[in-house]
Amino acid sequence: MSLARANGPQIQAALEGAYLHARAPTDARIVLWQQTGDPAASLPEPLQKRATTVPFQILLPSEESSLRPVIAAAGDDDDKPQQQRTAPSLWTIPGTGLALADAIPWLASLDPAPLSPSLRMLAAIAKLTLHLRDRGDFAPAPQPGVAQFAPRWSERTQWVLAGIAELVPGCLLTARFAVPDDPVYAVTPRNFVVSFVAHALDQCVQQRTLAGQPPTSTSGGSSRAVRPSSGSACSASMVMASATPSAPLPVRRNAARWAPQPSAAPMSSARVRT
Repeated sequence: MSLARANGPQIQAALEGAYLHARAPTDARIVLWQQTGDPAASLPEPLQKRATTVPFQILLPSEESSLRPVIAAAGDDDDKPQQQRTAPSLWTIPGTGLALADAIPWLASLDPAPLSPSLRMLAAIAKLTLHLRDRGDFAPAPQPGVAQFAPRWSERTQWVLAGIAELVPGCLLTARFAVPDDPVYAVTPRNFVVSFVAHALDQCVQQRTLAGQPPTSTSGGSSRAVRPSSGSACSASMVMASATPSAPLPVRRNAARWAPQPSAAPMSSARVRT
């Protein structure tokens, strides 16, 4: 039985996912959560044994009257007008965490059709990561230490990366390991995707190497950024992917531009901050 078939599409549709960045690829996590039930129950049994509880924080739109987070279901139209009034709230949630080496093959095996928008985007990045690994589009990191391998970006994969960056739900740009009393920051979609792929690829290549099946790099030498030719510029979707994994660029949220925050949040031990 494949990893994808181990779970029903109805269960997967209720799952939400996020990427939690860390300086070291081994410390980064994919975290899963849902409003009801245990997210670990949606995982194949081998992954259930390796999953851990990871408290994380994420800025979610919340319905003002009930203080419940508003999460789009699979297939929802983001342009559809909302009837309820919403305001962003910072939620602290005990999620189910997976190391990147465990999460990426599982995410890549999922059928994207029934998935929530967040999990569908993570699955797309996982497929791109395995594509880079299997094609050998990586090289030793220019400065080995935190990461051992770095991706090499062709013009085609840069276009794919730019397209995926357009799919990143805005709330995932604020997801982080739980840090009490710290300002809310968001990363740019481009930096989110680049750092995710770089860390995930490093872990997937190392996993194959430890298993005695080291992937063959077709790049040779050190990794570097590949700039598209002038004839294929893609305006706002242009991606200049750095070869060296680094922390995403933080963007401070201006509290003055947000709607008023609810004063209490009864679910998931939420903490609200303006």
